[in-house]
Amino acid sequence: FSNLSENAYEACIDQEPDNPYIYIMARYRQDTLLLRIKNNISRKPIPLQKGLFKSTKHEGVGIGTQSVRTIVHNYDGQIKYDITDNSILISIILPGERKN
Repeated sequence: FSNLSENAYEACIDQEPDNPYIYIMARYRQDTLLLRIKNNISRKPIPLQKGLFKSTKHEGVGIGTQSVRTIVHNYDGQIKYDITDNSILISIILPGERKN
């Protein structure tokens, strides 16, 4: 959650004063956590591999997005990125219990 929030915050700082926004929704229902973070962007993230993006801070894969994918995978969850020219929506679903 902290990495995704930080990425959204940094994207808003990067915006012209054209009303940057961050929408965060979290809901826990029927033993499932749903998290959505949507913000506007001034440039599209550069995909490197499925669900991993080029870092804006150093060469290679972004460490934060990689850690988010690892956590989602460890909990048998799902993550989806919906990227347009001016926004990104990240949706995460985590089951309440890990599968063995």
